[in-house]
Amino acid sequence: KHMIMVQSDMSGFTRLTKQYGILHFLTLVMHCRRIFAAALDIHGGSIVKYDGDNVITIFTDTRTAVRAMQYVYQQLAAYNMRKEKDFQIRIKLGMSAGVAVIIHHDIVGDAWDECCQLGEDTAKVGELLVTERVKGDLEALPSSEIIECQFDSRDDPFPHHNIKFA
Repeated sequence: KHMIMVQSDMSGFTRLTKQYGILHFLTLVMHCRRIFAAALDIHGGSIVKYDGDNVITIFTDTRTAVRAMQYVYQQLAAYNMRKEKDFQIRIKLGMSAGVAVIIHHDIVGDAWDECCQLGEDTAKVGELLVTERVKGDLEALPSSEIIECQFDSRDDPFPHHNIKFA
């Protein structure tokens, strides 16, 4: 079915676990999961699964997905405030729109492939990379539903955009 998919990826696993041990990183993972759960409770959407330090979510519409991720970034900023880098939750996100099939916790389809590539392989810490289709959906919103943001456009590995919230 058609859906909006988001995948988060936390940064620093190898370095942080070597320096502080696995419990330190797992604590950050659990705080991150709580922030995502709160965002979904407030804005909608569902968690498909947790995959290590990744949170994989789906939404029925782009506006809801972007609002939820805007909330996630606001909560992460509040959590990270006045913490040293090694004690911060540092994530990157990929978001795509399209068709995917979810059977239990297995996911296949173009939306999933694009979401993974952006969130896992392409994004840098602090970025929310979205596909061309997600950008188009946001630009087509009626004026009463506009989300204040800017797009930083890129082409590698395929056309995509980093959303920067106002």
